[in-house]
Amino acid sequence: MSKENENKYQIYIKSEKRWEPVTEEFHKNYFREIDTFRHKQQRNGCCTCTRSKWWLCDMNCEECEFRRAGNLLSLEAEMATDEGSTTLSDTIPDEAADIEEAIMLIDTIDALNEELNRLDPESRRICELIMDGKSERESAQILGIPRSTYKRHWSKLKADLYEKLKDYI
Repeated sequence: MSKENENKYQIYIKSEKRWEPVTEEFHKNYFREIDTFRHKQQRNGCCTCTRSKWWLCDMNCEECEFRRAGNLLSLEAEMATDEGSTTLSDTIPDEAADIEEAIMLIDTIDALNEELNRLDPESRRICELIMDGKSERESAQILGIPRSTYKRHWSKLKADLYEKLKDYI
């Protein structure tokens, strides 16, 4: 390779404000990485460097005069969804609501347990069989009563529990 072709390729050292002669291969490899990075930044609206100033790019965007905010999102930016539009802040779960719901659930469970402990043995057994996933027919058979009697007891038991726990439901 002649001296003339060797000096044809240069890179600008921004920190030293000078041009450095390099080989063609080094030049291509050096700018391949920079070009890829710059194009990505330009697609995202972060780089506004014009073609005539690309030689200044050293991938140090924080100090670059062509740097822009780009596609930064605000928590209040509207987004289209299947249900309409929403904001990012609407999609962040509110932990305070979870804590309140958990406290309410604990109170409900405590009240239910209290009421279940007050039940007569037959009513308590009906609840146990239901919680075990037994059908009406199986439960009536286990209790040794007709299915219609079981249904009447269960219906009355549900109504009583609903009345006692209506503040929690």
